[in-house]
Amino acid sequence: MNLLANQKIAKGFELVKTEIEFDGQRTVIADATHFTPQYPGTCTLFFTVKRNGTEGEVKAENLTIKPLDYKSIEVKNTKPEEILPIV
Repeated sequence: MNLLANQKIAKGFELVKTEIEFDGQRTVIADATHFTPQYPGTCTLFFTVKRNGTEGEVKAENLTIKPLDYKSIEVKNTKPEEILPIV
C-alpha cells in the first residue's frame, strides 16, 4: 500500500522519515510508497518533515489495519499422499 497516495506535502517541505507505532513499538518504514503491514490492528503513523533545516513531526492516530480476507477452500476426493510428503 502507498501511505503517501492521499497525502499532500506543502510546498517547501520535505518528507524525511515515516514511522509506524503498533502495540507501543515504533518502527521506521523504509519505503512509505510500498508498505505491507504485518498484522491487523490499530496504529499511529508519524511523518517527519523538514523545512529550512528545521524538522517537525505530524502524526495520524487511531488508524485501522484490516486483516486480510480469508476464504477456505474445500478439498474433495483427495488422498493423504497427494497433499503430504511421502517419507
